[in-house]
Amino acid sequence: IIVADTVEKIETWIGRPLRTLEKKIMHTYWPGKISMILERCQTTLALCAVNQAQAFRIPDYHPFLTLLHYCPFPLIAPSATATLSSSATPKRIGTRG
Repeated sequence: IIVADTVEKIETWIGRPLRTLEKKIMHTYWPGKISMILERCQTTLALCAVNQAQAFRIPDYHPFLTLLHYCPFPLIAPSATATLSSSATPKRIGTRG
């Protein structure tokens, strides 16, 4: 999940204008616990996936939002689930070797 503090940052990172419905959903549910899967422009660098779709979220935790405000780059965070199942992110991402 790529986390941000503003919708404008997300729009920049996906490399295309947000659709009206996407903006409406974002303004209804963010900040919050819901992630949105958005297609990025083909000319935009893939931030954490090899396909065209990436998950984004604006979290509802003020200290984290403050950190994100000062972060000059996209921050990728794991999904925090309360279940015993593992994250869908392969373990090889972010590791050496």
